[in-house]
Amino acid sequence: MFKYLKGSVTDIKKESVTLEINNLGFELHRLNRDNFELNKDFKIYICESLSLDNGFNLYGFLDINDLIMFKKLILVNGIGYKTAFQILNNVESISLFNLISENNLTELRKISGIGSKANILVLELKNKLKEFNINILRYENIHKALRTLGYKEILISKAINSLKPNLDDEIALKEAIRVISNG
Repeated sequence: MFKYLKGSVTDIKKESVTLEINNLGFELHRLNRDNFELNKDFKIYICESLSLDNGFNLYGFLDINDLIMFKKLILVNGIGYKTAFQILNNVESISLFNLISENNLTELRKISGIGSKANILVLELKNKLKEFNINILRYENIHKALRTLGYKEILISKAINSLKPNLDDEIALKEAIRVISNG
């Protein structure tokens, strides 16, 4: 089982991306919101599926929380890989997490791929989403900014987890950089 792949993007399509690693090209299903650039290196979190109908497929995510949510969604009765991917293409993980946590069935039913499965989704996932790093989700912009600045994921997680809830982005970013700098 793969956790992630790291390599250079050699082809970008609407629903997939090709990642080259040691002269091997891996085609990965991708979320529409994930921004890839040609000939740039990316670390992509992976979930693989194998079926008689569709063969071997790799689903790739730039954000670890998208992978976690995807893996939870495919465990829900009536939601398979394609439907789970469709759901995440229509709603971000933090929004989906919040809707499930709040039992917001009305809004969940509006999401393409969920519809009538909203009740089952809430029942099966409400208590299974503890793996989400809520602060990283809450401060997703800060997380992305720190990644862009080149900080390592472990330092970013430590800094973001130390932040108080509900800081505005500018203050949160300054505080996170201060925490990283102080080690």
